[in-house]
Amino acid sequence: MCLDEGSVKSFNNFRKDGFFCKTYKVDGVTNGIATVSVDIYDANSNPVKVRSISIETGNQYGSRNDANNHTLIINCENGQKIRTCMDNIIDGIFLVSLLVVMDGVLG
Repeated sequence: MCLDEGSVKSFNNFRKDGFFCKTYKVDGVTNGIATVSVDIYDANSNPVKVRSISIETGNQYGSRNDANNHTLIINCENGQKIRTCMDNIIDGIFLVSLLVVMDGVLG
């Protein structure tokens, strides 16, 4: 999820400025459990804190406030959708959100 001025325009249907969501489809899960990680960086690859990061799929939800990353272990199947959201506290900078879904539990 890259968020620059052009990309922000495609997210303009969400409820407030600085709040962005994107939905992804899970693929490559073989044992019904996955580790989902979201990391937020600026254009120079430096971690950037945002007001909140959330991960949601089915009836599973997790969020973290004032952070640049969030990890959640979820029960899931291939084809299931994962929604990630972030609430940005800094206006006017380029942000990159890296989403990683790994099969199994990160250990």
